Amino acid sequence: FAFLWPLSERSIDIHAGTRERNRNSCVLHIQGAHHAILLPGDITADEERTLVSRGLPPADVVLAAHHGSRYSSAASFVHTLGASHAIAQAGRWNRYGHPSELIRQRWQAQGATFWDTGRHGAMVVRSHRGRLTVQAERLHNSRYWAATSP
Repeated sequence: FAFLWPLSERSIDIHAGTRERNRNSCVLHIQGAHHAILLPGDITADEERTLVSRGLPPADVVLAAHHGSRYSSAASFVHTLGASHAIAQAGRWNRYGHPSELIRQRWQAQGATFWDTGRHGAMVVRSHRGRLTVQAERLHNSRYWAATSP
C-alpha cells in the first residue's frame, strides 16, 4: 500500500470548499504479487499531472478519478498508468453527467476496458495466480427489470 497524495498533512484544510477538498483526496496505490490498482479519489487533472511528474507507478485497474469527470483523467495520467480496466463510480442518471463521454473515450483509446457502475452495476475485480478478472455484476446477474447492454 502506498499513499501517493496528498503530499503532506499541511496541505489538507478540512474547512475548505468542496473543490479544494476534492484536490486533497487520498490517492492509494495497491501493488499485489501480480497486479496493481490505483484509487485516486476525487483529484483533478492538475493533481494527476503532478503525480505523473513524481513517477506515478503503473496500474492494471484504476478507478477513474472524480467519478470520470471531464476535469480528471488527464491524457498523461491515463497513458502513464497503462491500465487495462478503468472503472467510473457514478450513480445512474446522476445530475453531474458522470462519467464524461470524453473521459470514457480517452481510457478506451489507451486500450482500457471502461466500466461505469451506473450502467454495469457493482464491479468485482480479482487477481488470482497471475490472472486478472473483472466482472460487472449487472451483466453477470442481471435482473429482468434492469436489462442493460455492455
